[in-house]
Amino acid sequence: MAKEQAVRVNLSTQVNDIIATMREEIPKAYYYFRKNFGGKQKAMKHEDQMLDKALDDEEDQFTDIDYWISKVGNRWMTYTQAEYFPKAKYANAFHYSFIYYETMASCGAFFPLYSLKQAKNGKVKKEAKPDGVILYTDHFFYQMSERTKIEYRSKELIKKFVSTRLENALTVDENGNAIVKFKGGHGFGKQYSGNPRYIAIRTFLRDEELNAKQRKACEPVDTMYELVRDGTYIKDVALNTALLQDSKDVIKDNAKKLEAFQKLGMGDAITMYTVVFMVYMRMLEDILHMEINEKQSIIISSVVAENSVDFVKKWEPTVKNPDKSKEPELIQDIIDVCCKCAKKMKLKNVNRDTISHRIEEIIK
Repeated sequence: MAKEQAVRVNLSTQVNDIIATMREEIPKAYYYFRKNFGGKQKAMKHEDQMLDKALDDEEDQFTDIDYWISKVGNRWMTYTQAEYFPKAKYANAFHYSFIYYETMASCGAFFPLYSLKQAKNGKVKKEAKPDGVILYTDHFFYQMSERTKIEYRSKELIKKFVSTRLENALTVDENGNAIVKFKGGHGFGKQYSGNPRYIAIRTFLRDEELNAKQRKACEPVDTMYELVRDGTYIKDVALNTALLQDSKDVIKDNAKKLEAFQKLGMGDAITMYTVVFMVYMRMLEDILHMEINEKQSIIISSVVAENSVDFVKKWEPTVKNPDKSKEPELIQDIIDVCCKCAKKMKLKNVNRDTISHRIEEIIK
């Protein structure tokens, strides 16, 4: 099979060519980003300093944006964001690279899209390479310029946008209408039919400019935005949040998250998942003749939070359209997470066999 070749990306480039180009050039853009810090070790040291400052100042920190032009002429911006999560009192670092264009008449940006993929062992993982593209068009930035008073066709306009952008806060409805949520505003556009995903965002509106119909349409993406800002989807953030909360706050927090997932149309799967872990706690009490204390309850809640997104993405279709043939695999996934709970709680008398046997008794 011939190796995919990078091309000069423009508005008429085919989506498959854009993705092939991004897969080839993103590692190079990040290499030159670190090289400009003086190498990998110095870049990592600077990242650690950013994380410390994010914790001290309780706000996000950003590196300067690094500019790189590839061999075929694509203009790249690369930067690192140390994102602060207030509830968890925790910071995490994220790296972003994207292609931008700037002409005499317009400017815009192509961002890579990543998705969760199911591996052969049935587990769900984030694909390491982009498999889609989201384009923020010249019209989007023109409207942003009007509303932010930053000069159009300016790198500063794009830099202003990336400082407010959260790429995970994106939803697409059954008609292909796409909405992205970022700090202080929303973007509206369209996902083109076919595979891979190609989304073009053409309209910029500040939150206060939304009409009633638009606010209603934005409810799912706003819900997703809050979950992203909360750090629900990030293992270390979810764990730190749980450890800072007492058991009553954990229950209240999980109830709020359940309500949020229900707004996203994933309530059935989350409810099923929550019930399973309520059964699990009772199961432990039964097996070990013990009561789950506050610390252990928090550990269980943190493991649930860490695994909930992958679980929902994988099993939501089955919950909505039951398939008996998938039950064994579902049970094994439940057992896997139960085992993680037992390991975190350091319960030496509880292993995979005891958990499997007990679950078999429960579902009979």
